[in-house]
Amino acid sequence: MQAGLSLTADTWYRVFLIMNPSTGAVDAGFDTSSTAANLIADAAGYTLYRRISWALTNSSSNIINWDHSGSSKHYAWDLMTVQLASAGSTSGANIAVQVPPSQEGVIMAQNYITTAVTNYFLLTQTDQANSTPSSVFQTVRGQNDAGFLAATNTNTINIKVNADSQIRQRTNETASFVYVSTVGWIDDPEQP
Repeated sequence: MQAGLSLTADTWYRVFLIMNPSTGAVDAGFDTSSTAANLIADAAGYTLYRRISWALTNSSSNIINWDHSGSSKHYAWDLMTVQLASAGSTSGANIAVQVPPSQEGVIMAQNYITTAVTNYFLLTQTDQANSTPSSVFQTVRGQNDAGFLAATNTNTINIKVNADSQIRQRTNETASFVYVSTVGWIDDPEQP
């Protein structure tokens, strides 16, 4: 199936099983469409489809390796990738992460602080309120009483991304340096 398919760089593909109900033949392929429209259009007689997974290409259009075991919905990247390593945004900023569109990501967050202040860092879905991080709303907290660059706690959280595979990050201090990495994702086959 899909002989000669050319994958686009840095693109999420849905992996589908498809079936020809007349013959019972089953095949598989990739599509960017949530309804397997392109895949089915190329496969005469195939009308039934079910998304079974996701695949992401890198800048060379090669599929990035991930691990999945058994019947678990948990997927993990072979190599965890840092999506953000810069000063945090005090007004909130969206960042793209390696999570399939509209799925739940497993995200690791850490922030460093460069002044003697208490710092709060918050990750949210992009459709949630853009709240200021505080002792009530936070993903990671840090305090650097000595005024030196110091690592804070590292937290791993699950968070749903938007259709562009983005989440929002925000900090309460301009002295914050933020790291956000994608560990993997939790797949929900019911989500297109």
